[in-house]
Amino acid sequence: MFGSTPSVSLSDSFRSMAMALSACFALSILSAIGSPALLAQEAEAGGVIELLQEKEKAKEGEAAEAGTAPAPAEAEAEKPKDEGEKPKDEGDEEKAKDGDAKEAAAKDKDALADEKKKAAAAEAAAKEAAEKEAAVRAALVERRAAAVQVRARAAAAAPAAAERVLVLTEETAPDAAVKDEGEAGEEVAPTPRPTPSAPMFWMRDGTRLAGKPRVTELHVATAYGELVIPVSEITRVRFAEAKDTSFVDRLQGLIEQLGHEEFDLREEAMEEIRKIGSVAVETLNARRETTEDEEIKSRLEKLIEELYEEEEEPDEEEIHRVPLKGDEDEIVTFEFTVRGKIAEQDFLVETRYGELTFNRGDIISVVFQEPRVTEKTFVVAQANVAGANAWLDTGIALEKDAPFEVSASGQVTLRFAGNEACGPEGTGNAPVRFEQFPAGALVGRIGSSGPAFLLGAAYEGTAGQAGTLQLAVAVRQNDLSGGQFDVVVRKPNE
Repeated sequence: MFGSTPSVSLSDSFRSMAMALSACFALSILSAIGSPALLAQEAEAGGVIELLQEKEKAKEGEAAEAGTAPAPAEAEAEKPKDEGEKPKDEGDEEKAKDGDAKEAAAKDKDALADEKKKAAAAEAAAKEAAEKEAAVRAALVERRAAAVQVRARAAAAAPAAAERVLVLTEETAPDAAVKDEGEAGEEVAPTPRPTPSAPMFWMRDGTRLAGKPRVTELHVATAYGELVIPVSEITRVRFAEAKDTSFVDRLQGLIEQLGHEEFDLREEAMEEIRKIGSVAVETLNARRETTEDEEIKSRLEKLIEELYEEEEEPDEEEIHRVPLKGDEDEIVTFEFTVRGKIAEQDFLVETRYGELTFNRGDIISVVFQEPRVTEKTFVVAQANVAGANAWLDTGIALEKDAPFEVSASGQVTLRFAGNEACGPEGTGNAPVRFEQFPAGALVGRIGSSGPAFLLGAAYEGTAGQAGTLQLAVAVRQNDLSGGQFDVVVRKPNE
């Protein structure tokens, strides 16, 4: 039993140790009595004990190693990963970056949505303002239409008040200022309307007479049908000159005399035709086209040119004094000008001397009231160059800050730029010739001391100082080789 190898189990170890201790105890007793056999057995038992102690130490070493060695699963986990796999901390960094990018994209999206909301709000506000402005303008138009009806009723109800001025007070005037509901306290000024006075009749015999006609409307036959125009809306009427055909036969004799062999008789015929005036132009033109006599044709051309010059349209201030050529009458209103045949032949007029009747054949024109706007036309040509201080004075007086409008058409030719033609806006293809303005542009100034400013083809503004409006082309002396600008100036009447 003592020679066998002990088991590695714990129970067997204790059992062996117990048996060894028992044997030792027995040997100790025997050694006390000195038995040689027993001493031999004691030595053998001591070797067994040493062997058991060594095995116990070996077991304790194995147990220690088992406690510190890694488990198979843990060892497998600690094996290096494949080269394609990323370390755990690197993956976390990528995830963090991706999260930051998504967060920035979300913020950009929110900012874009805010901008769109702001733009939509601004567009809605602009639309609302435009609608309010349109409503105010519509109210003004409606009120002005009501003013026309009020004036017409007043004229029909009080024909005897020829010298009385019709004034609409601030409390009753349909043109009273309209407040803009969108801007509290701000008022829209009404369109200025001149104070009407008694109409002025200009007669063909040179006399003039103020009076109020009983008629409240005029019937005008035009190429587009009949118009009925309230007298309260008319500013001026010019009647066509009545045709006198009694001179035609005599004129034909004078035309024949233009070819007489005697010089004095030819000159006499010229003078007599001049006396007949512009009404002879139509007959002279017809004869010029058919005659084969070179002397007659030459003299007819000279007469036609002279008489055409006499037919030039007079200034606005004098136009009511000049008979209207042609077959149609001219009616000027606040809103438009029309030509046609006025049906009324006689006018009963209330004057300070009582009622008088005027036949249309005796009347050159009737000025009913001042127009809302004064309009004049001018020609700006080679003689009107700003660089030579040669300005055209229009004679239109403007107060400081007074509004006015200018429109222009036509062309001028620039000699210094290879005869290039340009309109009122000027050209950038040629060097500047006057101050900073484009070469050939239409410019203006207020008074002789006022600074020049660009007018171009269309201008709307106010006078920087008091004075008359002057016009010129932005070039130097002799820069123009031809052409002209036709300029229209409009100024509201207060």
